[in-house]
Parts: sequence; structure tokens; C-alpha cells
Amino acid sequence: MPTFDFQEALSLIFIGSCYAAMVLGINLLVPKFTADRLIPFLRQSLSSMKADEDVFAVLLKRQPFHETNESDSSIRFGNIDSPLQLTILTNPYCYPCSLMHKRIEGLLQKNPNIGVQYILSSFKEELNPTNKYLLAECLANTHNIAQIFADWFEKGKMR
Repeated sequence: MPTFDFQEALSLIFIGSCYAAMVLGINLLVPKFTADRLIPFLRQSLSSMKADEDVFAVLLKRQPFHETNESDSSIRFGNIDSPLQLTILTNPYCYPCSLMHKRIEGLLQKNPNIGVQYILSSFKEELNPTNKYLLAECLANTHNIAQIFADWFEKGKMR
């Protein structure tokens, strides 16, 4: 009958523990490495889907329609007689709104047959005087409305 060697049993337990720790470690690390590669891929896939005009058209048609007309705002520029009118809810202190204004300027340069109407909003009640100022400035200078907003978004707002 073979004798039980305590030293050999400890060696086998140690080797088995090392093997189990290695397998467990690999199982924990593989999803981490996969996720790090997957996130940029998913982000790029989402961006390409958002840029697809067909996807945009479907999403646009699913959006609720809000009727607007000339009396909603007197801040209008571009071709105000165009059948294609963009109504934009904008905030003079909003950084993404300033970026959108630059995009609107580019759009109007490519296609001057589009009309644009801005409806002003604000984050706080104390910012409403800015909206009133911009509205008064637009009423006083009806031929320079796009330039008034370009100047405001470029250098007019307080930071």
C-alpha cells in the first residue's frame, strides 16, 4: 500500500491553486480587453448610423410635428419666402446652439433658398434680458439678423 506523502500533497495543492488562479484571472481579464476594443467599434457604428440620411429621414418622420408660423418669432433670416423653413429653438448662452448656428450659416451658404426662424429660450429667468436685447437688435437691423447672431455666438456671451 502506498504511503501518504504530505509534502507531495502540498505541492499538488499549490500547483492546482496556481492553475485555478490563472484560469480565473484569464476569465476575468478577457471580457475587459474585449470591451475596450468593442466600445470604439460600437461608437463608430452608432456615428455612421446617425450620419445615414435614410436613418435620419425615418427618425425625422417619427418626430412630433409642431406647427409654427411667422408670428412665432421675428428673428428670421435666409430666404424668408422659401417653402422650406427651419425653426430652431435656441439659447444665446448655449454652447451647442452656437455650434449649430455655425452649421446653419454653412447650410445657408450652400443653399440660400432655405429660411431660418429662431425662437429664443433661456436656462434661467435672469438671462431673459439677453433674449430681449437680441430681439430688439434684430428688429432694429432686419437686414443683419444672421450677422447679429454670428457675432453674439462668436464673442457676445459672457463666459
